[in-house]
Amino acid sequence: MFLQNISIRNFRNLQHLDATFERGLNVIVGPNNIGKTNLFLAIRHCLGPSASRGDALALIEDDLFRKPQGEPITEPIRIDITFAGLSGDQFAQFFEIMDFDHNDLTKSTAKIHFEANWSKDKSRFSIKRWGGPVAGEHSQIPPDIIEALPLTFLPALRDAEISLMPGSRSRLARVLGDLSRQSTDDHETEIVRIFSEANQKLKDVRLISDAENKLNESAKEMAGNDFSRSSIAAMKPEFSRVLRTLRILIDENPVPELGSSGLGYNNLLYLATVLAQIEIPPKDECPVLLIEEPEAHLHPQLVVLLAKYLAKKLSPEQHAQAIVSSHSPTFAANVKPSQVLVMFKDNADGIHCNALARLNLEPTEERQLQRMLDITKASLYFSKALILVEGISEALLLPELAERLGHDLGKSHISVIPICGVAFETFKALFGADALGIRVAILTDSDPPVT
Repeated sequence: MFLQNISIRNFRNLQHLDATFERGLNVIVGPNNIGKTNLFLAIRHCLGPSASRGDALALIEDDLFRKPQGEPITEPIRIDITFAGLSGDQFAQFFEIMDFDHNDLTKSTAKIHFEANWSKDKSRFSIKRWGGPVAGEHSQIPPDIIEALPLTFLPALRDAEISLMPGSRSRLARVLGDLSRQSTDDHETEIVRIFSEANQKLKDVRLISDAENKLNESAKEMAGNDFSRSSIAAMKPEFSRVLRTLRILIDENPVPELGSSGLGYNNLLYLATVLAQIEIPPKDECPVLLIEEPEAHLHPQLVVLLAKYLAKKLSPEQHAQAIVSSHSPTFAANVKPSQVLVMFKDNADGIHCNALARLNLEPTEERQLQRMLDITKASLYFSKALILVEGISEALLLPELAERLGHDLGKSHISVIPICGVAFETFKALFGADALGIRVAILTDSDPPVT
């Protein structure tokens, strides 16, 4: 089961957007301010706080799509999500939100609908969330269904150190708890025993016993009849409490605490804990991971390794699904074109999000295209227009010639990309309204005939 489609209406800058996803890894690319973050927010609003384990979201009037004149529209915000590829057991599990295809039951889907209407009188939104066919009964979705669609969101400006700190929301504690539940070994008893023994050994240390006595003497004098004896311990030996106190240390650092490590490596550790948690989820869950800019704070070589790791770890055969937004040509160049979705703006009819998987490239065509899409050429994913040229000479000369004519290609977000040959045919599939959706010019020279 995987998130196959989202339809967004009247949310922020997305007046009408439809996006289709594949199993495994999906990488959304496109220029700044195109709406990638808003797409993620739409998914989060539709699934609600139960899927995000309590991460609350609030809608304000500014979340309504606005007309060019700046006035918000009066139509409601509508977000519809479709899950496909359900197993027989999942048909029963998600029965309340199923939209059955009676001609071919294997094509049946699970759907969740979200509608928010703005009330000027109350200055707030009224929200409805229901499942199944759009025209079906608008009945409340059972909480256990939403909880079976766990959603993890990693924002672009994430603080990996804080996210990995011990405490009630410890990401590490979640990973350890999930691994313990999936194991046949009795880890809980073993860890509780270790901490119980540690607490007992601490009591035998004179420093601890003397400090306990002094604390209790002072407390007894101040509290009188309300006095309750206290003790000093490493942690109350309860499994869940112990897990929330554990922390990740980097052994090879002079100071092993994460605060003394670099932002980039802490970011990788954070991603590692999230992936470890969703790698082997409970069989009745369909986890979705949203990551903004996974390349944050990483040098190019680490970006390459991360892209290849995510593509492998989140292959279509895996249970988990990830939707990633990126501004890095390095990252985009190291995933398959079929894993890429391109967001762009068409002045005629708004913003689009095209999945290159829908081009249905043959495996040979895709491999050839990926070989050609190195780091320099992958910048085409983020351009507003392209000029393809044969070699580096044209790529160097053309911007200079354009500048002398009064045109700055860089400011216009026009990329000049050298093909280093004449294999323009390889890129042909990308140059259509159902792919990059941008204007393309090809500049080639006239080689003399071979005699």
